[in-house]
Amino acid sequence: MTETLEAGALTGASPIVVIRRDGSGVPFDESKIAVAIGKAFIATEGADAGASQRVRSLVDRLTGQVCDVLARRAALMSSVHVEDIQDQVELALMRGEHHQVARAYVLYREEHTRRRAESATGAPTGRAGVHVRLADGTTAPLDTARLELVVAEACAGLADVDPRVVLDETLRAAYDGMTADELALALVMSARTFVETEPDYTYVTSRLLLDKLRGEALTYLNGEPTVASQGQMAEWYSGYFAAYVRRGIELGMLDERLATFDLDRLGAALLPERDQAFTYLGMQTLYDRYFLHDDGTRYELPQAFFLRVAMGLAVDEDDREARAIEFYELLSSFDFMCSTPTLFNAGTTRPQLSSCFLTTVDDDLDGIFSGIRNNALLAKFSGGLGNDWTPVRGIGAHIKGTNGLSSGVVPFLKIANDTAVAVNQGGKRKGAVCAYLETWHIDVEEFLDLRKNTGDERRRTHDMNTANWVPDLFLRRVEADETWTLFSPDEVPGLHDAYGAEFAELYEGYEAAAERGEIRVFRQLRAVDLWRRMLTMLFETGHPWITFKDACNLRSPQQHSGVVHSSNLCTEITLNTTTDETAVCNLGSVNLARHVTADGVDLGRLERTVTTAVRMLDNVIDVNMYTIPEARRSNMRHRPVGLGVMGFQDALFALRAPYASERAVELADESMEAVSYFDLKKSQRGGR
Repeated sequence: MTETLEAGALTGASPIVVIRRDGSGVPFDESKIAVAIGKAFIATEGADAGASQRVRSLVDRLTGQVCDVLARRAALMSSVHVEDIQDQVELALMRGEHHQVARAYVLYREEHTRRRAESATGAPTGRAGVHVRLADGTTAPLDTARLELVVAEACAGLADVDPRVVLDETLRAAYDGMTADELALALVMSARTFVETEPDYTYVTSRLLLDKLRGEALTYLNGEPTVASQGQMAEWYSGYFAAYVRRGIELGMLDERLATFDLDRLGAALLPERDQAFTYLGMQTLYDRYFLHDDGTRYELPQAFFLRVAMGLAVDEDDREARAIEFYELLSSFDFMCSTPTLFNAGTTRPQLSSCFLTTVDDDLDGIFSGIRNNALLAKFSGGLGNDWTPVRGIGAHIKGTNGLSSGVVPFLKIANDTAVAVNQGGKRKGAVCAYLETWHIDVEEFLDLRKNTGDERRRTHDMNTANWVPDLFLRRVEADETWTLFSPDEVPGLHDAYGAEFAELYEGYEAAAERGEIRVFRQLRAVDLWRRMLTMLFETGHPWITFKDACNLRSPQQHSGVVHSSNLCTEITLNTTTDETAVCNLGSVNLARHVTADGVDLGRLERTVTTAVRMLDNVIDVNMYTIPEARRSNMRHRPVGLGVMGFQDALFALRAPYASERAVELADESMEAVSYFDLKKSQRGGR
């Protein structure tokens, strides 16, 4: 039976079927939950409880809570097992602190379980009479032999997992008339329930999700329902890859130059067994956000994904196939991973591969709205943004063109915030931007309030990160409990571009000019009061972050070619910016956990990884699609690459070294020195 749900608590929800213990389906009936809960109260409090208004109210409330949970589940799956419903009843009773009633309910369940076991016939639950509805509308008997094969493959090589419990859980959820997609999802959900009891089930769950993905991709490319086990896919991967490239180009998603590669050679280099290395979270994240799809149907498998990225980075190489295979092997082994925009866009028709962009906003309407427009264009293809807003004049400053007064920087920050929300990186992830403002700006106090949940919403930016760009002179004033002067940048030229001793001298000169009445817009306050307010807002809202102007500039390797005015969205990059140059972050990470042995860091392997990774990052600069000319100008001139490290804690675990230990400090020092050395060694020879 597959009748739709009529229960009041689930009105408007997706149709849902209750799967009984014999595998048959029945319509959901809310009253059965109420009856069971009522019997538990009667068993605990006596027969009179059935006539009690208090008990009836409790039964209604608890039944409603259970139905609310089932309503949320109905959005994901169209069926629920009767045991799951009873589990929710137990949880509702325990959460309501009806412990004696819950105990009576548990005993009731155990007694009925015992009786069923005594009268069991031994027939496998959930198999007989179950048919699956295929994508083309036809139905077929549930193929338990294939289920057993897929589950066995998913559990292969994992010592502490049991394929039988996954299979039994799946069969328990099966019902006559379920779709092939629902069956595939039931496999995944069944395995996922055991992850908390045995971590290796994360690999089982990932492999079962991979089986669902294989069916989805192969069916799409073949035009008819097609499934493949992991063993079959090992033989089919090469042919699949060529078909995948052709279809991607037909859809306008893949770069046409990918068809000019030797696809047979590349297909033969694919390593299908590496599909087995993903955890469930990793595979689900790739499925949800990274794999190419056509109107929601994924047709890109994990190894094709890595090879597509590798081909996109090797497209201008002399021996493209050899380099693509080299890049692919590094990515698919998890020794190194490119940044998210590179994984999203490499090899596609829109190869915007850089991670973050740092801009300086000019002090006029053209500059301000050009900066906001640039934000939109950069965010469209997955770029994170760091904006230096310090040059924009503050509230009350004179505007020569209109002979009026400026409304300050905050209204424009509100527009930048809303732009980040509107341009959500192609729906793959939220737009992300961070605004930086120097501590001497006249609007800094309003800037501190931008993330507050109270006040005028027109002067709040709930979706944008904010950061203070703090000079050392301010901190010295805090220590000495001296005054601090705020200025509008249009009246203090040069202050924005100065740091260190030069900044201090220029700033104190402007303070003297303000005392003489030569500066129109300024305000003085205790440095300690401003510092306290900065810390208070940081504690209350997490913003603005505190970043240090002088420290970043004094340690910058590019002092010869400009000034660092801000960091990026994640505050790990410091690059020069001007109104004519947008700094670009070209990023990737070495997986340190893949480069340690019992004896420590494997320097030979690490050098090979870093050497190839630097070449890949340097290629990003050349094959990149630049959405604004300021970014291309800066990237081609400075060619910055950022090579980081991930997996540090995993490396410590492999070495059996506590995080708070001298060995951890030694590993950090040794590994980062090695990465830096190999990085510089390759860079000084040229990325190529």
